[in-house]
Order: sequence, then structure tokens, then C-alpha cells
Amino acid sequence: MNVVAYFTLTADGFLPGAEDKDLPPPDKILADTTKRARDLGSQIVGRTSYENMEPGESPVPMVVVSRSKRADKDGVLFARSPREAVKRLQSAGHKSTLVGGGARLFSSFLAADLVDELYVNVAPELVGSGLRIEGPRRHAQGLKLVRTSHLEDGVVQMHYRRDRKPAGGAA
Repeated sequence: MNVVAYFTLTADGFLPGAEDKDLPPPDKILADTTKRARDLGSQIVGRTSYENMEPGESPVPMVVVSRSKRADKDGVLFARSPREAVKRLQSAGHKSTLVGGGARLFSSFLAADLVDELYVNVAPELVGSGLRIEGPRRHAQGLKLVRTSHLEDGVVQMHYRRDRKPAGGAA
């Protein structure tokens, strides 16, 4: 399954949290997120992101990653881990998904080596503190820049693909 992480960072490298109400993403970012979720056919979000969504806001089938056991409801599936979330979508016939949520969710997908592509939006804000995304600690992982785009209000978007070549550059 192709797993695509999509997030926005401030220029000083912080991920705004749900409590950062003074840093709403520009409308263009929300529209772009929705378009990419539709193109991919499904999405995975964290519990906090889900709880901040309006009912029926997701344009596609959705899995919510939450450590607390929850029953599926209203077309929303729940999973306790990133791997379980991916498996639930695969078993439903999905071939790709967008991961959108908080720092803990992104970090857990990276640590589980599940992310194939990343869309990183950089907003022209300096906030000085906030949440950080942590990558896997085993070793550095290469990314290939696919495209750079400009969104509204000075936001720059970078699209990366994981470089899955073995160490040493052998194919």
C-alpha cells in the first residue's frame, strides 16, 4: 500500500498542534489536503484530529489510530497502531492512503517504516516552540525531491518519495 504523509511545519520546524488555534492552515492547504485524500481514496488520522473534525468531514473512507479500544461507527474504522490501520484499509481493497494528523501519528508511521511519500508544507511563521516529528532512529533514510510548489500566503510545498535503495547505492 502506498502511504502518503501530509503535514505543515512552521519555518522553524515545528508542527502546529490542535491547540494552536492562532495558526490555522490557509484555505489552500485544507483544499489541497482534501484533494489528495480524494485522489488516494482513503485517509488515516489520529484521535485528536478526528475529534476536531466535523461529522462527515472526511471525503473518503477513514481509519482513526487510537490506543483506546473503540468500535467502528458511522463508516469510520478504528485501529490501535499504524500497521493495523494500514491492514484495515488494505483488507477493504484500498491501494493508497493519506496520513494526516499530529506529531505522534506521523512519528509512529515513520518509526514503523510505513511512509512511502511525504508532502511537507512550510509556512512562513516562526513560533519558537511546539511539536516535532521524529523520524526513525535506526539510520538516516534518504528522500528524493519530486516537486516543489508554492501555495498561498508564502507556503512552500515539497513532495518527497522515499529512497528505498539499500545502503551503498546498490540497486
